[in-house]
Amino acid sequence: MVLSDDEIKRLFRIRKTVMQMLKDRGYFVGDFEINLSKQQFISKYGENMKREDLVINKTKRNDNSDQ
Repeated sequence: MVLSDDEIKRLFRIRKTVMQMLKDRGYFVGDFEINLSKQQFISKYGENMKREDLVINKTKRNDNSDQ
């Protein structure tokens, strides 16, 4: 099932916000992950992405056991 442009835009914005929140809370998040463009997002995940494709797993800067 191909997602609509509105759904892709929404998922892109959600992922960007979550990445910024994780960085603000002290998790390892690269600037390239926050600055990912919508086109790069579509290239990376495709237009028919699944929930499993969007899982984010980051570690905390001062505690590697906290993920």
